[in-house]
Amino acid sequence: MRSLYNPTRMNNIAKATEDLVRKLQQLCPNCGFVDFDVVERRKGLPCELCGLPTQVTRAHIYRCDRCQFQQEVLFPDEVQTADPMYCSYCNP
Repeated sequence: MRSLYNPTRMNNIAKATEDLVRKLQQLCPNCGFVDFDVVERRKGLPCELCGLPTQVTRAHIYRCDRCQFQQEVLFPDEVQTADPMYCSYCNP
């Protein structure tokens, strides 16, 4: 099967295209340059049962390639506590 007609490859090409379009639409709030994107994911979302930090993402760090402006976005997945199944204390 040629790669042009491979469904898995076509899905990956579509995802890459969507990612590129998303990056081009994200403008830096400081200088207006494109590609203001996530450079780091910080773990530590608190467990909803015990409150201890988990390995679930708590924040995304965005950075501009041009001016190096940086911004932290808390709770990027719109949840403020993690399920206890992800907690090292509640679910060892």
